[in-house]
Amino acid sequence: MEKLCYAVSRGADDAADALASWLHTDAVPALGTDDRVLGARVLVEAPEGAAMRVGKGPDGMLLAGLVAVWVATYQDRSVVEDLLASAPAARSEGWLVSESLPQGDPPVPTPGERSPGLTTVTLLDKRPGLDEAEFYRLWHEVHRLTTAEVHPFTLYARNEVVRALTPGARPLRGIVYESTATVEDTLDPQRFFGSHGDDEAFKANLQRVLSETTAFIDYDSMETVPMHDVVVRLLPHTA
Repeated sequence: MEKLCYAVSRGADDAADALASWLHTDAVPALGTDDRVLGARVLVEAPEGAAMRVGKGPDGMLLAGLVAVWVATYQDRSVVEDLLASAPAARSEGWLVSESLPQGDPPVPTPGERSPGLTTVTLLDKRPGLDEAEFYRLWHEVHRLTTAEVHPFTLYARNEVVRALTPGARPLRGIVYESTATVEDTLDPQRFFGSHGDDEAFKANLQRVLSETTAFIDYDSMETVPMHDVVVRLLPHTA
């Protein structure tokens, strides 16, 4: 099996409603009924998380959703790409990824229904000039521990990009999504940074996260957006 991630973006002046509605009413049922899809989730930008958006995509476009699917082979990707061709999106980009789950054991969702809380999606590339081995050490080893110790995530999915699948897709090293149990766990800075009213702990944890991520991520090209998460089809366990 192989995992594919597709980012869908809207124009900076486009309202979010049309694309969000299409993802919920068209993409979710289509992926949920196609036998070529072994597992899938659809993430849609959350209006209540707009203040936490960081960065923009190519030509100033805004990341508005992420479609993540498991298929038998990436050559079955037309199941997603044909669907996205009808989306009211300004741009869609796809990558073959390798998924790992460093953290989290979230409650099993009901397929097709929105999960509780919010899921923060981040598209990232390597900081220019950083040694390749050091990039992965800082991301996979150092920041993994900080993520577990600071943030209240119920799921941390780390998708390392293998290669782009669609023409003109931006260069990325990673697509990360991180879920919380409640909306407040994402939107309340004290809860998100694990300080719970302790201002000194908040400052220390915030500085810890910023100093680590700026050391390996290219912030000029990074996009981070809180989203609603719909698990469309659960990936079956294999022996």
